[in-house]
Amino acid sequence: MKRYHFLLLTSLIVSLLLGISFMVRIDLPKVPEYAFFTIQSNYKVFDLRSHLKKYNTLKGNILTKKNRFQEKYAVAKDSNEKKEILKNAKYYLFKSIADNILPFWYDTKWDFNGTTENPRDGTIACGYFISTVLAHAGIDMDRYALGRETAGAVIQTLCKRESIHIVRKNNFQRLFQYLQQQKDGIYILGMDWHIGFIIKKQNKIRFIHSRKPKHAGVLNEEAEDSPTLKLSNFYMIGSVLDNENIIQQWVGKTKVF
Repeated sequence: MKRYHFLLLTSLIVSLLLGISFMVRIDLPKVPEYAFFTIQSNYKVFDLRSHLKKYNTLKGNILTKKNRFQEKYAVAKDSNEKKEILKNAKYYLFKSIADNILPFWYDTKWDFNGTTENPRDGTIACGYFISTVLAHAGIDMDRYALGRETAGAVIQTLCKRESIHIVRKNNFQRLFQYLQQQKDGIYILGMDWHIGFIIKKQNKIRFIHSRKPKHAGVLNEEAEDSPTLKLSNFYMIGSVLDNENIIQQWVGKTKVF
């Protein structure tokens, strides 16, 4: 009899639980396609598809703005007006690269042969990172050809000769003192076996580069604390946007490299 009562009680409990489960609906969050988790995003879902859509929109906006600069330059009345247009174009390029394009690339993985055009999708080598970012800013170039060049060749191609500065003998302090004396801008820094961007803005100096190993990739570091910078024996640095030819070619839609 006791066994019968036990079975009856058990069946009643099971029935009750099943009834409750049908009444309560539990909705789990749906993970979007092409999503993964990153430590940097505090375990929030990263939507690659949305990321790339926004990046393509940004590139389209830059191209539209570039066309407007070209139209204004073509109908400029005199050299003073043209000079003002080029000045505004230089500032626009600085903001576009430093504030808009580069942040999309953070956390993109590194590979020696990486050539991706899509930030955080695929891999990018240090030289191709430089050429791809500048190409996406509307500077007309063969990003593959430039990405294969040595750091010295890239700097001499893109930077005004007078802006190029060399520091030898692993003198990082001398390099940093030089950077502190420079105005805000976008610089390309070449080292023994590496290349990256130096962004100086409001007295802050950042080193942005694609670095091995693969788990590192594109990093935005405080230049003064960057271990990669401190390990080099040789430094060559030049300013991209102080090269008037680059700005002129951007507005005029002529090829740089």
